[in-house]
Amino acid sequence: MKNHGVWFILCLAILVLASACGPSAEELAAIGQNAMENQNWNQGADAFRKAVEQNPALAEAYRGLAYCQIQLGERDQAAESLQGLLRLRPDDCRAHLLLAQYAFEKKQWDDAVHHIACARQFAEYGGEIQESQRWLEQIRSAVKSSSGTVLDPVEKPTARQSQEPFSATQESRP
Repeated sequence: MKNHGVWFILCLAILVLASACGPSAEELAAIGQNAMENQNWNQGADAFRKAVEQNPALAEAYRGLAYCQIQLGERDQAAESLQGLLRLRPDDCRAHLLLAQYAFEKKQWDDAVHHIACARQFAEYGGEIQESQRWLEQIRSAVKSSSGTVLDPVEKPTARQSQEPFSATQESRP
């Protein structure tokens, strides 16, 4: 009888410890994705933030967190999340486009052009290339109207990573 009591207590202890651990980073990212699909930006951001804390190598969590932060109007925080994503996936075209847009909004022309060049280099389909061209034309127009000069055409990006974090507008979608 003593043997069954010990096993019961041991099993109960394991169940309590397992339930205290909570969901994994991947499960939290799935919760965040579901919240995002239902446009529950606060819940999504909370879930993605917890996922990043548990697993800083989970790129999808950074991406989801950035999109939620964009929708919540937290531009600077979204920029930091996008930079985290680029540390893991430097070839993420969409992250570069969002960072270019944020740099454009901040009138950080060099950073905007850098991220557009990166986006163009890593673009996988025509829509991404067209979007990067649209942003480049807007930057050229803004710089020309403010300084009377025109930017040189975009060259291939260097290995440099921007010093400033970037974000995007609420119109941007995953």
